[in-house]
Amino acid sequence: MEHSWVIVVVTSLLLGACSGGGSRPPTTTPKPTPRPSASASPTPSASPAFDGRAALLGRWRASGEIDKGGMSWMKEYSFQDDGSFVMTGYPPITVQGRWEVRETVDRRLRIVLTDRTMSGSAWPDEDKWAQLSDDGESLAWDKATYFRQK
Repeated sequence: MEHSWVIVVVTSLLLGACSGGGSRPPTTTPKPTPRPSASASPTPSASPAFDGRAALLGRWRASGEIDKGGMSWMKEYSFQDDGSFVMTGYPPITVQGRWEVRETVDRRLRIVLTDRTMSGSAWPDEDKWAQLSDDGESLAWDKATYFRQK
């Protein structure tokens, strides 16, 4: 019998809430604020994400000495907007193929070179990380520092 008074009180409260309780104003359930989805585009005031592909477009050159005897080397990559590249160098070499920036982490770029050929012979694909300088004018990649060419 001690539980019966609890049932009476709860029932009275529920009936009063459902009937409006006399003088109480009707309550409305607040509508939830929609959450932006993970794929939603940022607001116009947000800064755009770093575009590693756009940063790599153009010509990049590295050079140095092979040994202390004065023999020099040079490599120049030309990354085209259509996804093709040509690498030329000295001693004489020309390699062509396809390129993409597969990932970016801050100003680090994962550069993937595929379908590479030299004088008609297939070369293996290459998948290496590079570090782009803050000013976008130099690129530490493949054991060399490349400088943007104008």
